[in-house]
Amino acid sequence: LKQEAMTALRLKENPTFLIDQAAKDKERGNEMFKARRYQDAIAYYDKAVECDPDNPVYLLNRATALSEQKNFSAAQTDFSNAAKGARRSQETK
Repeated sequence: LKQEAMTALRLKENPTFLIDQAAKDKERGNEMFKARRYQDAIAYYDKAVECDPDNPVYLLNRATALSEQKNFSAAQTDFSNAAKGARRSQETK
């Protein structure tokens, strides 16, 4: 509950807080991925998806890390959801 209150306060002060946080989490996930720390990368990509679930890049990054861990079922789900999200994004333009 305390975390939710802090997030609400940050959003009030900075409406793009979640988008900014998602980008930071993605970058940290990329660093972990490059270091072959795939489970850590997935955790950061999870956070990015939580903050900005409509950004297909975060799902693609997580899917790639999941593939490296041979978790092909979860990776396929993320790849599919990313493709659906990208199509929705194109349709609204």
